[in-house]
Amino acid sequence: MAENDEELSKKSLCDVWGLVLLRGVLLILVGLIFLVRPDSSLMFIVLVMGAFWFIDGVATIFRSVFGSRDNDHWIWDLFLGVIGTIAGIVVFSQPLLSVILTSTFLIYFLAAVAIISGVSSIFNGI
Repeated sequence: MAENDEELSKKSLCDVWGLVLLRGVLLILVGLIFLVRPDSSLMFIVLVMGAFWFIDGVATIFRSVFGSRDNDHWIWDLFLGVIGTIAGIVVFSQPLLSVILTSTFLIYFLAAVAIISGVSSIFNGI
């Protein structure tokens, strides 16, 4: 059985080698940007986080609204999606302010999103 799992794993990796290569190249480029331009790295991180929150929030809203209603806690997913979407919009509408307030506002906001996500995950798991 282990040999079959190993073969399947190798086959799966061969199927996505292009994505693995792309991921590696992108990570190298991001690392070089951080080294060469540390001043703009914080802005980049904030914008990437804002994009993630927005995309994840919209996807979570769609999943909770149009997905299966077998999940008894879909309302938590909807709430989490709205919070994530708002977070993304806030970051993109005020990127410089988000960078300036990263040490205070963004840390507390990240903590709130993490706590809300954790509570939502626990309720979804119950």
